[in-house]
Amino acid sequence: MTCIGQIYKFIEANRSLEKLVSQNNEYPIKTAYKLIITKKLLDEAIDYVMSRFTDVCGGNVDFENLTDSQNAVLNEILSQDMEIELPDINPEDIFTSEKITVSTTDVENILFLLRKNN
Repeated sequence: MTCIGQIYKFIEANRSLEKLVSQNNEYPIKTAYKLIITKKLLDEAIDYVMSRFTDVCGGNVDFENLTDSQNAVLNEILSQDMEIELPDINPEDIFTSEKITVSTTDVENILFLLRKNN
């Protein structure tokens, strides 16, 4: 499934997915596999984007103390669209457990990943 959106949306969704996965809920093996693959693909894409940002800024970047120009470059990068091929996951397969606790914002972020863009 192709997922298209702004890079910052993928970062937010990845954080929400981390909250979901870290709860160690039991899923059918196919669903668990797809969740892990999705998390790995997002981690790799975000790492790539952030390494390019670091390269553009000349190497060592202190993300806690960005300069105004670094912040402007980062905001420009994060607002760009990105396209990622992700496994097709049915939302009902992951949102059925009563044991999972995530915020409504986290659910919205995860649903962003699960929507079809093709």
